Amino acid sequence: MSTKALEEKSTESVDNAMLMIREISKKVVDNIEETPAEFRPSQVELTFNLLLTMNGRAVIAKSEKEKNLKVTLMWKDKEETEKNLPEG
Repeated sequence: MSTKALEEKSTESVDNAMLMIREISKKVVDNIEETPAEFRPSQVELTFNLLLTMNGRAVIAKSEKEKNLKVTLMWKDKEETEKNLPEG
């Protein structure tokens, strides 16, 4: 594979990884919003590993050993966050 082709596939893999992260984030947010307020957690954290493939794809890695990227997403309840801000 030429250097140019490798660069293109690498860029494509990263673009696909970012798309996957956005899609996963949206699913989590949608699920939280659908949960009745009294059952919603004040904080949600999701961690997963991504593997960037040579054919320009990004997939969730089966194990910690085969990952290229470790992604951690965190959501905090806005009201809880604002309660902890210093007044000023």
